[in-house]
Formats: sequence, C-alpha cells, structure tokens
Amino acid sequence: MTIKGKSIKLSDFFEEYYGELVSHFTRKLRSGSLASEIIHETYLRARTLGSTFHIDNPRAYLYRIATNLATDLFRKDQIRSTYFSPEPLHELLRYQAPSAETMVADKQRLALLLRSIDELPPRCREVLILRKLEELDNGQIAQRLGISRSMVEKHLRKALLYCRNRLDQDA
Repeated sequence: MTIKGKSIKLSDFFEEYYGELVSHFTRKLRSGSLASEIIHETYLRARTLGSTFHIDNPRAYLYRIATNLATDLFRKDQIRSTYFSPEPLHELLRYQAPSAETMVADKQRLALLLRSIDELPPRCREVLILRKLEELDNGQIAQRLGISRSMVEKHLRKALLYCRNRLDQDA
C-alpha cells in the first residue's frame, strides 16, 4: 500500500487499531478469547498482504478481514454442531450397563444363534466358523477345505441367510 509515495504494509496499521478491534469483536462475539483469536488471525492475514497495492481505508479493511474470519468461524461451528453432539466425548463414551431385560433378551438371541449354527449342514457350519470366528478370508478357507472360492462364498451365504432367518423368526 502506498501513502504519499511511501510503501506501507497493512499490518503497520494494525497496532493503531488493535484495541478498537479487540473491543469491538469482544462485544460482538461475547468472548474475549474468541475475539483475540480472530484479531490475531486478522494480523496474520494483514501481514501476508504485503505492500503491493493501495487501500483507501486500512481501518475498514482490517474490520472486513476480522468480520470475514468471524463469519467463517460461525459457519464451521454450525456445520460441526450439525454433525457432532454437543456433549463432551467422555459423556458419550461413559459405560451404561444394560438393563436386566436387555441382558436376558441378548442371552436368548445368542442361544438361538448358537442353535442355528449347530443346525447348519457340516460344511456350511465349518465355513462360517472359519470366516467369522477364525477370521480367515475366502481364499484361505478354500485352501484349507480343498474347495473353490465360489463354493466357500455359497456356503457362507447359505449359513448367514439361515441364521438371519432363524433370528428374524424369533423377533
């Protein structure tokens, strides 16, 4: 920026308007620490502009930068509050013991699932156990059992469908 043929940076005006900016944005944002963050970021932005252009009203320009930064901050907060719970994370992760009814129902569903697995044809049961309990991939199961991968997939599909149907019947 140039004034009377002299090259001056926008950040040189910052000290002159600093107190005014902090006071204004503290009132506007209702938070001294938030206002300080915005004003600090304003200074950093003003420093990066250098002195290569002319600004008629440096005060207004600094206010515009700070206002834009505050607006961006509120937009980010709105987006964050849309997708994240305002509760502290430790509150969300706090363990809550299931009720007695839930525990009984879960035990009954587990017993039904185990019976369903026992009712499967031997090869389907073996494929399901290797996949879900031993966490082998389809290729490893095929190699261990001496069958094709597509056969492993068919057994797995059949086993899962049968177990799901049995659980759904009980629900």
